[in-house]
Amino acid sequence: MLGVLLCYNDGDMLADSIRCLRDQNHDLIVWDHGSTDETANIIRRYEGELVESRYISRVFDFYELYQTMSRHLLEKYVPAYDWISWPDQDEILEGPSRARPYFKWLEEVHASPCNWIQFNNFNFWLTDADDPA
Repeated sequence: MLGVLLCYNDGDMLADSIRCLRDQNHDLIVWDHGSTDETANIIRRYEGELVESRYISRVFDFYELYQTMSRHLLEKYVPAYDWISWPDQDEILEGPSRARPYFKWLEEVHASPCNWIQFNNFNFWLTDADDPA
């Protein structure tokens, strides 16, 4: 399984996202779209665990970033991976219940005739940077 994170100023959540996807048996691609916070340092800290990391200047059009990543995945990674998870970098992926880890839900879907999955549960946890009000 491959995980994709496109980041911009997500230093407060990125380490958790990386660890969660790694714990869910994902290889990871992480691109930093010109962050000015701790994002670059966190990516460097995990560099040995990443399939790929890249810095993309902020002058690169945001709306082209997703298309560029999609083309990159098709050219380089789709032949090697059966499954690609592409959450927002501030999302932690879970299945429809916590009865099994996320990757187990993906394995079940992969063994089925389906070729994509959508979970409709959303859970939010405040961080120290969030205003609880």
